[in-house]
Amino acid sequence: MHIAVFSQYHTSPDCPATSRHYALLTEIAKHHRVTLLTTPAWRGQQLTHEFAWAPPGVELHEAAIPYDNKMGPARRALAFAQYAAWAVRAGRRLARPDVVWGISTPLTAAWAAARCARHWRVPWVFEVQDLWPSFPVAMGAVPTALARQQLFALEKRLYERAAHIVPLSPDMSRYVTDLGIPAAKVTTLLNGTDLDLAARATPAAVAALRREQELQNQRVVLYAGTFGRANDMPTVVAAAEMQVAADP
Repeated sequence: MHIAVFSQYHTSPDCPATSRHYALLTEIAKHHRVTLLTTPAWRGQQLTHEFAWAPPGVELHEAAIPYDNKMGPARRALAFAQYAAWAVRAGRRLARPDVVWGISTPLTAAWAAARCARHWRVPWVFEVQDLWPSFPVAMGAVPTALARQQLFALEKRLYERAAHIVPLSPDMSRYVTDLGIPAAKVTTLLNGTDLDLAARATPAAVAALRREQELQNQRVVLYAGTFGRANDMPTVVAAAEMQVAADP
């Protein structure tokens, strides 16, 4: 089977980000032909270089579209549009896939996947990593009522046209079915990682990290999530300050 994967933000385990798709594609590519259409946005953020940028056996197509979390809403929207336009063109030039896999965020990546699936007349699977446009709307990044209305309408059309929908949490799945999408079309696949990667955190590796950061004999509470406006970092910092004050 040939699977075409549309993901604007590919990462490897060398990046300070999720390795979910890297692990999934690594396993899938052992049994199927996999083509990944993405961008090198995360290449420059690799902290180590222990892994190949693309999983073994995955055919990589990259568009040099810049993206950075420091970008404002307008610049981000341009990057989303640039990737979608490139992905539609590149997807139509591929050898005919048997199935298309579209991954949001952003919603435009899923839209590009849907367009290419329609071109090839093959089914497509919509993986919902974040609820778009609910997320950017909540962040105030979609200023006009007309734009919000159009984005929500696009979201529902994509749900309706997908052969199957894969949200990452039960609440996301309920959101999708509450829009009138049949539950039989929705499968919750919880977020996760390759346990072999977690096993790399050996006592020796932890001890080396403590020495490097000068944290020997200290209790460490680690926030290993994303740093950004959407993650309410002031609350995390306030909680840390309260903990230190209570137990210095």
